Amino acid sequence: MTRARQSPISTPARCPFDTCDGSGFQVDEETNTARDCACRAQRVANARAHRLRERVPRRYMDLSWERNPLTLIAQDPGNKDSVRQVRLYCKNIGRKLAAGEGLWIMGHTGTGKTTLGYMIAATATRAQHSVLSFNAVALLNRLRAAVNPDSRETSEEIIKTLTEVELLHIEDLRVVRPTEWVLEQLYLIVNARYEEQRAIVFTSDIDSDADGPLQPSPRELAEHIGSRTFSRLMEMCGDPVVIAGRDKRIDLDVPGAVAPEPWASSERTREVAVGTDGEGTIAAPSLTLP
Repeated sequence: MTRARQSPISTPARCPFDTCDGSGFQVDEETNTARDCACRAQRVANARAHRLRERVPRRYMDLSWERNPLTLIAQDPGNKDSVRQVRLYCKNIGRKLAAGEGLWIMGHTGTGKTTLGYMIAATATRAQHSVLSFNAVALLNRLRAAVNPDSRETSEEIIKTLTEVELLHIEDLRVVRPTEWVLEQLYLIVNARYEEQRAIVFTSDIDSDADGPLQPSPRELAEHIGSRTFSRLMEMCGDPVVIAGRDKRIDLDVPGAVAPEPWASSERTREVAVGTDGEGTIAAPSLTLP
């Protein structure tokens, strides 16, 4: 007879599989042995992520599709399909993470891409998945600080934790300065998750000039993060979900709000699978890799 191991100290979180008491172990009373529950790997990743976790910004702590700012983003006619894709990803969060499928959200300044990124992270957290959210610059600063001999953590430990969580959410990936060290760290993080088939959700800006934001040019991200890292992210996340429209921080119309033309041929099409709401399957435009 196998029973859940009882914890005498505290009441842990419920087992998502309902096969243990939340301790991560199952005990066989007949043989007096214990074995790992299916939830143990997730609990270990959660524990490590908790030590590394940065505080979720107050602005994004209580997001909902039923109120602003998400309702405001969805009201923009140019973003209707893009918001729909993000909602579908959230609806199917368990299956997406199990398959290692990520999402790339690309947008003009102030249009809500960061809000959408944090909404995905919040959805995964509410579904009891292990999640880490980082601004790209803050993450690289954390890795740089770990090189210090007095640091309580090593860069290897940080990357191991970044690899083990079910969802890694990175904000503003394009703003990092592409030094040799930065490119190496980004490659190590992305490649580790690529090999383990773990999902990444990330956001990036669209360039601007004196006349305002330009049309999306996804290939330019490779110049900031390296071609090898870019190639892996493309396979993991597919073509970007573009959020255009108004800069909601200063309430001004942003040029280029019209949905952009497809930016590449259709040699490779990424499909965004839908859930059970009958909304159909969306075929995103393809970005052929060089």
